[in-house]
Amino acid sequence: MHRKWTIAIIEDDAQVREGLDNLLRAAGYATALYPSAEAFLEEVRSTEASVVVSDIHMRELSGLDLKMHLDERDIRLPIILITALFDHETFALATKAGAVACLGKPFNDEELLEAIKAAIPPL
Repeated sequence: MHRKWTIAIIEDDAQVREGLDNLLRAAGYATALYPSAEAFLEEVRSTEASVVVSDIHMRELSGLDLKMHLDERDIRLPIILITALFDHETFALATKAGAVACLGKPFNDEELLEAIKAAIPPL
């Protein structure tokens, strides 16, 4: 069980958000769900998140914008970016921004779980 680790899921599509929640909870992680990057940023100082999984393309702030805002606030949370519009440019931007991983939707559940394992800070 990974209950000591909380994964923040930031996704504007409710079905995708709930699907990720179900997957990560079944894998033993605690989760915190946010419908937007703005909602996460409002609570970021009080969050217990160990890792962030965020969609890149959202209505207001993108996942890349979120990473920039976290960096500006000196909040060092590992972030995994996911996107339905996956291409080499998006991957390059995510990597340059410091994302632990950038996964194209649909991705294999194991890909996400491995990325999370790689992102979890050591004890």
